[in-house]
Amino acid sequence: MFRFAKLTIYETCDTMPLYNFEQYLKTHDLKWFTKQHKPDKRLHDVMTNFFGEYLKLTENNTVVSRFGKLHKILKLQTKYDDMMVLLTACFNYPSDAPIDTFKKLIEQIQGWGYKIVGQEVDGIFSQLEKIYNRVQSIKTQIAMLQNDFDKSDEKEAVTMEKQRLNVERILELKHKIDPKETTVLEWIEMQKSAKEENDNRKKAMKK
Repeated sequence: MFRFAKLTIYETCDTMPLYNFEQYLKTHDLKWFTKQHKPDKRLHDVMTNFFGEYLKLTENNTVVSRFGKLHKILKLQTKYDDMMVLLTACFNYPSDAPIDTFKKLIEQIQGWGYKIVGQEVDGIFSQLEKIYNRVQSIKTQIAMLQNDFDKSDEKEAVTMEKQRLNVERILELKHKIDPKETTVLEWIEMQKSAKEENDNRKKAMKK
């Protein structure tokens, strides 16, 4: 956890309150990585590093799958954003501007895997219009992946809420686990203790 301009950022599992973590899983609002619930340009990197640590501590394959989906979404979003900038520049390119600059725009579009052939202006713009329509389909892909991504994290958050009840029961805690006073690291250790206790009970029953 570090402070900058009075902003407290939760960057590790031993500083992040369990409540904030659950809220992030439900909303994907990076502001939950701060005590003041405020935006900061560093939070995306903080989130990535946090989940890296979380994966090491839990060996949770769900986290691996999560990052695979997130990487795909970000890659498609980058492609869509870049292509829209390039296509807009082409469609609005002044007729009296240097042709070499226009050719460089075409080369960048081709760099994203779109084929453009011929030298005639009408033919090129006809192809660009078709490419524009294809690029719009990327938005649909992103929306579908994002929906799946959101549902996975929401499910994980609900699972954690149910697990709290199980951990309280198995460890025979005399108090309820307060997610606002419990860090993610403490929660992970509780889960491990509960699993060990449950395994020991099962072994005892078999004797």
